[in-house]
Amino acid sequence: MKKISIVLLTLLCFMLVGCNSQNEVDFTVTTTLFTVTQYTSDNPAPPMKEVLEKLALGEENVLDGFTLQDIQTSWGGAHEMPDENTYKWFTKNGSDHVLVFFDENGSVTDIQCRYVFKAEVLSDDGTLLVKPCEGEDELNSADQISVSMKDGAERQTFEAGKIINIEYDGMIAESYPAQISAYDIR
Repeated sequence: MKKISIVLLTLLCFMLVGCNSQNEVDFTVTTTLFTVTQYTSDNPAPPMKEVLEKLALGEENVLDGFTLQDIQTSWGGAHEMPDENTYKWFTKNGSDHVLVFFDENGSVTDIQCRYVFKAEVLSDDGTLLVKPCEGEDELNSADQISVSMKDGAERQTFEAGKIINIEYDGMIAESYPAQISAYDIR
């Protein structure tokens, strides 16, 4: 809407200049193209929602220059992980989480989103086929999803009808059935 308004305003000004070529027209257009987040000691890093939106748009290096301490201050405490020296995770939406990887100096080196959804096992005859449970966002994408493990990792076999939790990166291949690669299934 802002773009349309700016274009219309610009066209109107050109029309005025063209119609009144004898008169001088001076105008100024002011618009806000973006907002800048102010970082303080209470908020030293961008909010998690802003970081996730930028990652979803394909931006890289979203957290360059920020430390683990900055992120913990802005997002709240991190959960303990088995390899405490490599990454920490922060919960969003109760079950989904964000992994923040860092180096020995505490500088952020990578960030990954992990999404978790509940699904009913439809079949597991070498290929795990599931249906997302009612209320899960994944059900808006597909009523059946074929699940493989990332990097060919081993997984247990599940009986049809069992409700399981699937952790994945949020990417769903649009085929039928849809396809995802899971980090973990429990």
